[in-house]
Amino acid sequence: MTPARILVAAPHAQTLRESLAALTEADALPAGSAEEALRLAQGAQPQLILLDDDLPPAGGAAFCRSLRADSRLADVPVLLMATGTHHQEIELCRDRQCQKILFKPVSRQDLLDTLRAYLALLPLVPRPPRLAQRLEVRFGRAGRLTRQGMSIDLSTGGLFLHAAADVTTGTLLSIALHLPDRQPPLACRARVAWINQPESALKPRYPQGLGLQFLDLSPADRERLELFLRQDAPETFPATGEKNLDMG
Repeated sequence: MTPARILVAAPHAQTLRESLAALTEADALPAGSAEEALRLAQGAQPQLILLDDDLPPAGGAAFCRSLRADSRLADVPVLLMATGTHHQEIELCRDRQCQKILFKPVSRQDLLDTLRAYLALLPLVPRPPRLAQRLEVRFGRAGRLTRQGMSIDLSTGGLFLHAAADVTTGTLLSIALHLPDRQPPLACRARVAWINQPESALKPRYPQGLGLQFLDLSPADRERLELFLRQDAPETFPATGEKNLDMG
């Protein structure tokens, strides 16, 4: 399996990269300035960015604004190492458009635990591309479809559900996805792969909601979903029977 790519953007990036090599098998790319970090991000397309708020020349906020202005990098999770207090965490996250604050001094254990948590959200194999689709989704626990939300994007392996729900990563939900084909909704179980909270968004461009991974979509319903998606992008989705792992 190809190791995850982490961009390390910090004044002493090479030293931090060497520390990361002892903590994780991820491929760490060091950058000592905002210009170098943005160039590496655009070329390497990292799956995670570890950012020091003191990154020269103008700091983490300026770098994040440049990063989020590039549509290819707008959703890359950013872990920010900063000086401050926990009372400032939400404000810092919003200002820097990042997902998590690690307050300095950062211990090796805190860094390792945070990296593991975010790397665990990455797909194990390439997932089928998504299409923007706003469709009604009913969901709930133990087969009871008591809640309602809307999909934001959709693939044959999962969807992002715009809804507020009291769940944690790994929660199993029953869902019913209503396609505009006048047939009964697609029904299956889904696993909560990740959660986008307003105060700590993993993907800033997404609203509050849940990334869901389909678990037991029937072959007939999967084929029906493929046919629906191929109407918009016939070259995008694999033929029925190919296996994919989608992390929502």
